[in-house]
Amino acid sequence: MPQIPDNSRPRESRRCDEIVARFSRDLLSVYPQLDGKLGEGIVRRHRRVVPFWAPRGRESLPRLRNPLGPIHLAGDHQLDMPSLADAATSGENAAKAVLAGLGR
Repeated sequence: MPQIPDNSRPRESRRCDEIVARFSRDLLSVYPQLDGKLGEGIVRRHRRVVPFWAPRGRESLPRLRNPLGPIHLAGDHQLDMPSLADAATSGENAAKAVLAGLGR
């Protein structure tokens, strides 16, 4: 079972290796068959971003909206117009789907 994140520190203050380690640990708890097969993790931090869709970029949306087994993706790319509000809505929808899958 993935661990509940420690929210006592802001995400921005966490080291990149700490974020990669936590993500990898949680991913392996869901897909243990990936042990030893994960590449190097990369964390990208963007201070300010102007969201946009590259040409033909929206074609991948149907695949990104469907869960990958028990894993539900979330982010501003999930809804029609990339924005902070869409990212929050997407995260809320993913959390509800996970809880429903757990029978909660």
